[in-house]
Amino acid sequence: MNELKRHGVKLFPRMEVEFVVVDFDKKVVSIRGPEAADLEYYARILKKAFEEVEFAVRWVREPYDRKE
Repeated sequence: MNELKRHGVKLFPRMEVEFVVVDFDKKVVSIRGPEAADLEYYARILKKAFEEVEFAVRWVREPYDRKE
């Protein structure tokens, strides 16, 4: 939010804000675009999200993996 304020953006309740995490450990974000994104951070959260639904993907795929 500080970066938005530095750019003169007024914030309002329920306002949608887009940003990318640039450095998760230092809690740095950017509103300029994905070119400086912390790819390791996004890889970790994507892996965690996949682990949450992996069982469903495996369950749907199993009938096709069986060889009869």
